[in-house]
Amino acid sequence: MPRIAVVIVGWNSWDVLPRCLSCLAAQTFTDFSVTVIDNASTTPIPAELQAAHPLVNVVRNTSNLGFAAANNLAVNQHTCQSEWVALLNPDAFPQPRWLAELMLASAA
Repeated sequence: MPRIAVVIVGWNSWDVLPRCLSCLAAQTFTDFSVTVIDNASTTPIPAELQAAHPLVNVVRNTSNLGFAAANNLAVNQHTCQSEWVALLNPDAFPQPRWLAELMLASAA
C-alpha cells in the first residue's frame, strides 16, 4: 500500500498530462501511486501516454462529474488504501521534492 495516492482529474488534458506525469516520475519520494480520472474527455487517453506510464491507474468516467465530484470519487473508490491523498491538476508540474516536502510537513 503506497503512503500517498496522487489523484489527477482531467478533461481533455492530454497535451499537459505527459509533463505532469514525468514530473511525478522524477519525485525523490517514491512511495506513492497515481490515479488519473478522465472526466469524460472527448478523446480517450492516448495509447502512447498510457504505455509510457504503465503504473498509472486511469479511470474513465462516462460523464463529466465536475472537478470536485471526480476527486471525491477517486478518493472514495480508488485510493482508500493510502495514508495520504494528494490532489494535483494535470497542468501542475511539481518539483522533484514535492512529495518529500509534503511528507516532512506531515511529520511536523
